[in-house]
Amino acid sequence: MQYCKKCVLPTTRPGIRVNKNGVCGGCLNNIFAEEKINWENRLNQFNNLVESIKDKNSPSNHLAVVPVSGGKDSTIQIVKALKYNLNPLAITWK
Repeated sequence: MQYCKKCVLPTTRPGIRVNKNGVCGGCLNNIFAEEKINWENRLNQFNNLVESIKDKNSPSNHLAVVPVSGGKDSTIQIVKALKYNLNPLAITWK
C-alpha cells in the first residue's frame, strides 16, 4: 500500500493513483490551481457580482438561490452567501 506524500491518502481509496514522486492526482491538481488561478481577481469578480445583486430591487427577501444536498460543499455555499448578506433560499430535490 502506498500513501500520497502530501495528503497521506492511501492507494486503497477508489480512484487514487500516486505518481512516481509519491503525489496523488488530487494534490497535483491542487498545485496546478494554486499556480494558475488568480484568487484575488476571482474574489473581486465575486464581490462585484454580490454588489450588482444587492443593487437590484428584489421582489422577495431572497437574493440568492442555492441548490443544496446537505453535504459539506452545500454548507460552505450557504455559509458564504450568509457572510455576504445574500439571504439565500436553499433548495433541494429528492
